[in-house]
Amino acid sequence: MANQIIENHLKDVNHVPKFDGTNFREWSYELRLILQQLGLIGLVEARVGHTLPDEVTQSFYYCIFKSHPLFHDPDNPELITNAAQIDAWILRDVTSRNYIFATLTRPMKEGLYSCDTAAAM
Repeated sequence: MANQIIENHLKDVNHVPKFDGTNFREWSYELRLILQQLGLIGLVEARVGHTLPDEVTQSFYYCIFKSHPLFHDPDNPELITNAAQIDAWILRDVTSRNYIFATLTRPMKEGLYSCDTAAAM
């Protein structure tokens, strides 16, 4: 799923009742079904393997000139070798946050504007 682009159709949650503080059970169940269907529930629950990957870097010279003696030079820039994996995780996280926000009433959103991830919400 990580290599696939998630189609974000917020109309998918039109039938989900907006959470207003009194209907958690109904709202949570219906939203979880959608998140499970899209393969996003592990990310929302911050399960092992579903958290933001750490950057993996490699010396630019190591990538380009593996046999060159300067490939360990700390002054050379480093490349992020798992940028695509990080970008895929960010896309999935933003999609999850969009689905959550689309199913909340305005007062319920107020406490979530500072959340950086779907799991933090």
